[in-house]
Amino acid sequence: MSYQILDITEGEVDSLKQELGAVIDRIRSQAEDGKDCGTVEVTAGPSCQDLSTSKEADEKIAGGAKSRLDLVFEDPEFGDVRARVSTRNGSIWFVNAVPEAVIDRVFEVFCRVKGI
Repeated sequence: MSYQILDITEGEVDSLKQELGAVIDRIRSQAEDGKDCGTVEVTAGPSCQDLSTSKEADEKIAGGAKSRLDLVFEDPEFGDVRARVSTRNGSIWFVNAVPEAVIDRVFEVFCRVKGI
């Protein structure tokens, strides 16, 4: 049996976010070579609804590649879901326990976004 690891681009994360009706409330960024800090992580404060629209977050991670993002969304049958997406290794994992139906839904959206 063979398999292929699929990458997830920042643009695909944006599409995934939109299709799930999610917000981004945590971003981990890997700095460019030559920077003093290798990893910068920001989390949404009480006044921030979505880090993807935060100018302050953009300033803090300027020049770095968004390597991990937390998508938070409401599943109509389950409730709050937090999914962590890695653009570095192409993975999605669930931070909180969720039923199989939520996993299936996220996988279906992921497949649509990837065109597979």
